[in-house]
Amino acid sequence: MRRGLAGRRGESSRQEWKDVLLRGRNPADLADYTKRFHDAEARVKSEAKALAATVDDPEAKRLLAEFGAAHDSLSGKYEAAYAAYLGGFDFAAADRLVRGQDRTPTDLFDKVVARLEAQVASRVAAQRADVVHRRNVAFAVTAGLLAVAGAVFFAVVRGVLSRLGRLKLISDRLAHADVSGLGIDISGEDEVGEFGESMKGVAAAIEELSTLATAKSA
Repeated sequence: MRRGLAGRRGESSRQEWKDVLLRGRNPADLADYTKRFHDAEARVKSEAKALAATVDDPEAKRLLAEFGAAHDSLSGKYEAAYAAYLGGFDFAAADRLVRGQDRTPTDLFDKVVARLEAQVASRVAAQRADVVHRRNVAFAVTAGLLAVAGAVFFAVVRGVLSRLGRLKLISDRLAHADVSGLGIDISGEDEVGEFGESMKGVAAAIEELSTLATAKSA
């Protein structure tokens, strides 16, 4: 942006002005370079207005308004210098009338550019911070879900292992026909629960056989 309006105002207009002063003794060249100078001035003014219409920052708008006023004032000084030049084609005297006068509008425009660049940098930083925040939140949520899933998985595995351990104890006692006070409280809608239910049948059969054997011996 600095090489846009400010660059054209500081380079193109000055170059066209120098061409007017150095080559203006020839009427055709004078007309050509005068037109180029006025065209460059008009472009700067038009683009400054266009930029002012696109910015939302009140301070930037105020600075652009000051830039426009300073640019109009400078254009008037150039016109006066141009008239003086036509009076005697003394390019040195004409140039002295406007030398250094473009500093005020250039400084104003530089302030606009600096302000807009700072706003853009701030917005970019805010967007980056938002992206980082969203990423961190996503990581935290994912880690939380993994932790919950891991805890659930661990609890399920621990429960299954505990039930299998009880089944082994029951199976060992049934292998020795030891059903005295044996309680089979393993339930569930899975293979372990089904195996526990079958163990109840085995325990009942062993207990019945034990009862019959006791009765015969009596």
